[in-house]
Amino acid sequence: MREAFTSFQPLVKPVSGVGNAKTQAEGKGTVKLQTKVKGKQFQLTLKEVLYIPSNPQNLISLGRWDKAGRHYSGGDEKLVMNRKDGQTIATGTRISNHLYKLCDIVISTKGATTK
Repeated sequence: MREAFTSFQPLVKPVSGVGNAKTQAEGKGTVKLQTKVKGKQFQLTLKEVLYIPSNPQNLISLGRWDKAGRHYSGGDEKLVMNRKDGQTIATGTRISNHLYKLCDIVISTKGATTK
């Protein structure tokens, strides 16, 4: 979703996608998300997000989430994502072998929001 980027830098970069399939990133930038857990809303700002138009899903790298000092846990087909202070800010449900769909998330776009 190109319209989801609040800042964007065009680039041409080959990357390995899901299953190590080769694909082309056409840019990178910042994306803002809103999540809701137990009625409480959170704002997330994801930086250096790759824009890959051929990818039908919007993916978050849990490895990068962890490297930034945040935490996540999974089990029983559930995913829980936490801030550095331990506050749960997103949850998800497993939809396939290694993919989780986040619950109650809105991607901010220029002039609109997309669930």
